[in-house]
Amino acid sequence: MAAEPINIFSHKRDFVGIAALVRQLVPDARISGTDETWERITIQGSKSWFRKASILVFKNVPDYYTGPDWPNQVTGMQGYFSRFPDVPRKPDISTARFCNDDLAIGDTPIGNAPEEEFRKALSTANERHLAINWLVDGGEIYSETDAST
Repeated sequence: MAAEPINIFSHKRDFVGIAALVRQLVPDARISGTDETWERITIQGSKSWFRKASILVFKNVPDYYTGPDWPNQVTGMQGYFSRFPDVPRKPDISTARFCNDDLAIGDTPIGNAPEEEFRKALSTANERHLAINWLVDGGEIYSETDAST
């Protein structure tokens, strides 16, 4: 099932920690570059009789956040969220805020947000992912939509 890419932006730069965690969770993950400067992490899932193996790719482009175009990217992300349909939880995502050039929950960078607030944001993102998959390729029953991509 095809799904749109999901971009995650952060100024928290713990490349070594990310590489170590990925190796711990998925020992056969492929990491391009050193742990300090990796450019790409590829995780391949299992194949089944009727499906190709799913592939999850993380890309690291640290210069992206420091370029002169970063404020335009922030404005673009806010515009993207503003086009979401009007639903009760839209304010949770449509007013995407940034703090110290990092996605924020309230006035706190997402990496420093309280656990409960972070879980709420994660739940919203997961629900969005499920909804996109349902709209693109889902069946009649929303709750039975495959969101493994």
